[in-house]
Amino acid sequence: MAAWPHVDLREVLRPDLAPVPVNPSEAYEMAGVYSFGRGLFRKEPVHGSNTSYRFFYRLKPDHFVMSQLFGWEGALALSSQEFIGLYVSPQFPTFLCDEQRLNRYFLAWFARTPSFWQDLATRTRGMGDRRRTLNPEALLSCKIPLPPLDEQRRIVARIEKLAVKVEEARHLYTCLTSEVDDLIPAISAKLFDNPSWPRRTVEDLVGRANLKNGLSVKSSSVASYASCLRLSAIRDGRIDLRDSKPVPLTETQASPYWVQKGDVFIVRGNGSKALVGRAATVQEDCTGVIFPDLFIRVPLKGTELLGSFFTAVWNSRLVRRVIEEMAKTTSGIWKINQGHIASVSIPVPSLDEQQRVLCQLNTLRSKVVSAKDFQSQTAMQLDALVPSILSKAFRGEL
Repeated sequence: MAAWPHVDLREVLRPDLAPVPVNPSEAYEMAGVYSFGRGLFRKEPVHGSNTSYRFFYRLKPDHFVMSQLFGWEGALALSSQEFIGLYVSPQFPTFLCDEQRLNRYFLAWFARTPSFWQDLATRTRGMGDRRRTLNPEALLSCKIPLPPLDEQRRIVARIEKLAVKVEEARHLYTCLTSEVDDLIPAISAKLFDNPSWPRRTVEDLVGRANLKNGLSVKSSSVASYASCLRLSAIRDGRIDLRDSKPVPLTETQASPYWVQKGDVFIVRGNGSKALVGRAATVQEDCTGVIFPDLFIRVPLKGTELLGSFFTAVWNSRLVRRVIEEMAKTTSGIWKINQGHIASVSIPVPSLDEQQRVLCQLNTLRSKVVSAKDFQSQTAMQLDALVPSILSKAFRGEL
């Protein structure tokens, strides 16, 4: 371990404020600082007439910037040429390094260490996470390891080289995650696009008149006889019966809308075009739950189609293309209606074929779940890599 001296930041860092009076007739390009060491970012411009601040600080490319509100959780960053001439509010004091003693990139990497954030957190004022503030003096009273400048530059170069490798691994992970997410839709589309299977419209299968919209009813603040599914209850082709809210209904009022095991529902309205028209199956026993107005029930019991097969086909690319072409938007809500649903043609293979395809999809889903579990572990390991590298670097072990 290196025997580096540790000095107060005030010895190598000084405030450098460039205040500019706010003109009510001008607009100002603003910057902010992400928490957790993620750097500076551009914010929406602020017009001078829409702020109570009397002045802003103008950024220089070599400024070190701190958020007084969130510096204790890593909202500290180095400026660059990209941010020349942008402004920050007085809540973001700016500093300059003594370049004869402290390499600013060395400081920038040090400011990304969780141990430094913890030190800053002990120096904040105020109660509660969103009321804690960090003043410039608190920052300057923190200590930093200070090896010779040549050693600082070597450490920075080493960190940056390793950080590039971590980012390359993260990019590869992101690509693989996207491929895994796309696996089931891609394979489903091929499974269902079988020219030998007969096709029937939903109207032929169940009759348009038998499609049923749910009930529009306001929720109750207290427990009641019935509860109503929320729109968010549809998840990955299944209905989450726990995602419901109490509604003030009698048994007579609720009875036409009771949800039962095996029911299939289609969402008729959603703010997202990618989610409108999605189908889901109730796979559990259910009592005391009704379905809402934004759900349409498709009565498949006694037909040639298994509910789970219908849902899988309906949510596949084979049908999604058709649904998204039909969907209309008003006031930002995408909608389809019973007529749209009734007109859609879907494959209707034999029950044995349906069971075979569902078995294949279930096996594939199990493998995808296992792959995602592995990816989740990989993501955690990648997230831990940079902090581990920085910890070693500032202990003199890199």
